Amino acid sequence: MADQDKVNQVLIKFARKYKVKIIASNDSHYVEQDDFNAHDILLCINTGEKISTPALRDFNDDDINVKDKRFAFPNDQFYFKTTEEMGKVFHDLPEALDNTNEVVDKIEVLNLTRDILLPNFPVEKRFQVHTKEETIGKYKVSAESQNQWEYLKHITYEGAAKRYTVLTDEIKERLEFELFTIKMMGFAGYFLIVGDFIDAGRKKDVFIGPVVVQQPDLLLPIVSASQILIPSNTIYCSKGS
Repeated sequence: MADQDKVNQVLIKFARKYKVKIIASNDSHYVEQDDFNAHDILLCINTGEKISTPALRDFNDDDINVKDKRFAFPNDQFYFKTTEEMGKVFHDLPEALDNTNEVVDKIEVLNLTRDILLPNFPVEKRFQVHTKEETIGKYKVSAESQNQWEYLKHITYEGAAKRYTVLTDEIKERLEFELFTIKMMGFAGYFLIVGDFIDAGRKKDVFIGPVVVQQPDLLLPIVSASQILIPSNTIYCSKGS
């Protein structure tokens, strides 16, 4: 785009003047170049326009509507380019690609099956009975998460005794299954935090909406006193965005 080329020239001058590294980037809205037409159709759906309406492909402010024109992207270059393609685009700035790779090299890859990033939820010393990591199934669960689980189990059965007149074998079996799933995946802290938020809200007379759950759908209302659940298999429909 001509306007973008002008802006880039100014940015390059600033970068060299102030000794700031330049990185290469490409705005990607679809994967393959051939996806351009499908993306154009999706834009029509989103804006309530027909594909037959003449497209405004010149750069403009998104908030400006032009009569008898529909919003559209300028060209078919908004796809995920390969390294070779990016090299051709930035042939006059090869150092920009090196700088981009430098940024990539600084990214710390997290093992999301293990490193769950949650605020620390401290528990009393009487529940701190685990001191080492444990492997449960295919998951490695830290000692901290296991101790949180011990507290979660305690308040779960405490709450269940208040919620149910009789703790039947069926209820116990369901609770044990849900507790085991939470322990195995290391999510005890998550349920403690959610329960704490909900309880604090209720104490301050804050309206508590439905709780969307995947698993468990028996334990959470016991822990958090939330009375409304939306199962994970509910289909949500909405108009607009």
